[in-house]
Amino acid sequence: AVLGAPLVEEILFRGVLFTGLLPRLGPVLTVIVTSALWAAAHLGAAPPMFARSIFFMGILLGYLLLRFGSLWVTIGCHTAWNLFATLALFSAGSGS
Repeated sequence: AVLGAPLVEEILFRGVLFTGLLPRLGPVLTVIVTSALWAAAHLGAAPPMFARSIFFMGILLGYLLLRFGSLWVTIGCHTAWNLFATLALFSAGSGS
């Protein structure tokens, strides 16, 4: 969840999908569409109330891809996000 998911998801959503849609939709619509699809893809694994957070994280990751032109930046941020979320869940589950 912390390393594999960010790598695969960033390659698929911001690598393949984003790159394919960018010339057709332009930067703003591409960021919105890929973020919505990314949030929708998480509906089976994450509670629906988190879809909004995931959508906005997608907006941020799309912006970072446009700004820096590197999937490594989005992979790093996505990894940090998942690490933080995983640690928060473990912490909440431990009663600490």
